[in-house]
Amino acid sequence: TLPVPAGQEGKDFGFGYLVTNRHVVQPGIEDGKPCHVLNYFVLINRKVDSTQSAPHADLISLGRPNWHFSTDDSVDLGVLPFSAPSDVYDYQRIPVDNFITKEMVEHKLVVEGDPVLFSGLFIQTFEKVQSLEPIVRSGILAMVPNGLMETTLHKRGRIYLAEAHVFGGNSGSPVIVDTARFTAGV
Repeated sequence: TLPVPAGQEGKDFGFGYLVTNRHVVQPGIEDGKPCHVLNYFVLINRKVDSTQSAPHADLISLGRPNWHFSTDDSVDLGVLPFSAPSDVYDYQRIPVDNFITKEMVEHKLVVEGDPVLFSGLFIQTFEKVQSLEPIVRSGILAMVPNGLMETTLHKRGRIYLAEAHVFGGNSGSPVIVDTARFTAGV
């Protein structure tokens, strides 16, 4: 069970967490040789204020926080309670009711052929930008296997396969599956 970050309760948005891949916060875990990490940082866009006339990226040190991982060692996720003042930083929360559940998959509300979107940073050019500008990629959900397959952590677990072009910087990115097939409300 994850701790509730102070002041982050809310019926629409739940609580504030950073969610990424476990192999991002424990480099080498996928090979069974996790590195000792000395410090973690979050790069987040800061809004315009009296000290800056344009949005810019702030690097926030997290120190050595207590990341939370699934008890299922095939799951490649790391979760950390986190909150940044929304009047200072420019970010979006994803409402919990937008998450896909096991029941949705079982009732075939998420199926092969569903469009997917995901974002990431084009880390190859990051030194040349002043603010974080994600690259958005698209693809399709190509396979929803019934059985277990090998995960990025080299364990057998539940995975979903998407056909999409990926690059360094996509690890830990949210993947959005449009179960309305991008037709509702257009």
